Amino acid sequence: MTEPLLRLRNIRAGYGRTQIVNDISLDIQQGERLALIGRNGMGKTTLLATIMGLTQLHSGKMEWCSQSILDMPTHRRAALGLGLVPQTRDIFKSLSVEENIIAGLRGDATLEEAYALFPRLKERRKNGGGQLSGGEQQMLSIARTLMGRPKLLMLDEPLEGLAPTICDMLMGVFEGLAKAGATTIILVEQHADLAVGFADRVVILDTGMIAYQGTTASIKADHTILDRLVGVGLAEV
Repeated sequence: MTEPLLRLRNIRAGYGRTQIVNDISLDIQQGERLALIGRNGMGKTTLLATIMGLTQLHSGKMEWCSQSILDMPTHRRAALGLGLVPQTRDIFKSLSVEENIIAGLRGDATLEEAYALFPRLKERRKNGGGQLSGGEQQMLSIARTLMGRPKLLMLDEPLEGLAPTICDMLMGVFEGLAKAGATTIILVEQHADLAVGFADRVVILDTGMIAYQGTTASIKADHTILDRLVGVGLAEV
C-alpha cells in the first residue's frame, strides 16, 4: 500500500490547556474523498485547524508525504499543499473580489481559472468582499483557497446557511475537483446525505475521538450508524 498523503497518529490538541481532539489516528490517501461527520462541538473544526497548525498541539505525530510537519507554521503547510476553507470564510472584506483572489494565487494559477469555476465572482470582481452575499463570500473563500493549488482541500461546513441552488452548485464544483484527481478532499458537513453521497469514506467524531470509520457503502448498508452516533437519519443516497 502506498504511503498516505497525510498521517495523523495519537493527535491530542485544543486551545490553550483545553483539549478538544483526543487521541486521533487517521490516514488520508491521495485522491480520497473523506466525509468528517459528528454532532456540533465534537471536534471536527478543531481537527481541521490542527492539521493547518492553528491550534495548540498537546501530543502526537503528523506527517505530510512522510515528512513531519509538527513544527511547521501555517504558511509553510499551505505552501506544501494543505488548504483550508474555514467555516468563518475569512475573506478580506475591505478588498475587492479580484484582490482577494490575487492574494491567494500560487504557481500557475490565474484569475480566469477562478472565474471559470465561479462565474458569479467575475461579475462581482470589482465589488468589495463585504458587499457580497453569504453564498458569494463562500465562493470567494473557496476560490482563493483553490488558487493556492492545494493537494488537500479541507472544507469546514461549506454549505452552512446557503440556498439550495448555491449548495448544489458548490457540490458540483467539489465533485469536479475530485473527479479530476489532483485534489484530495476532507468535507465537514452537517448535511449527512450530501456528505455521504460525495465521500468514499466516512469518519464520525464523538467527544473529540473517532467513534466510527468505514466506507460509504457500509454507512448506506446500515443507516442506524448515523442515527446512533450523530442523531440523524440517512435518506437513500
